[in-house]
Amino acid sequence: MTVKRVLVVEDEAVIRFILAESLKDEGFDVVEAGDADEAVRLIDGPDGFDLVISDIQMPGKLDGIGVCAHARRRHATIPIIYVTGRPESMNRLGSLGPREALVPKPYGPMDLLKLIGQLMR
Repeated sequence: MTVKRVLVVEDEAVIRFILAESLKDEGFDVVEAGDADEAVRLIDGPDGFDLVISDIQMPGKLDGIGVCAHARRRHATIPIIYVTGRPESMNRLGSLGPREALVPKPYGPMDLLKLIGQLMR
């Protein structure tokens, strides 16, 4: 299997670290962003991503929904996983596409890994 490159966008450092380490342990090449502005710069960079995992609520000019919309404009078929600890954020997403998923916090890394497998098939 080819190593998949994943962008993890999460402003809470501990959550970002745990998720990134779990993904690295499973063989993923993980790039981390602590806010939306950094995520957009990475998405616009020369190296692409095979998956974006983004918290919805975060600092920056955009929130996670805006970051993922930007990623989708650049790469139309990229799988996206939205995560949030705020139920009201879920309502803003509307219906999700076939390569999108929403995961409420708290979540376990194994649950997320299973979902990643499903989205990347």
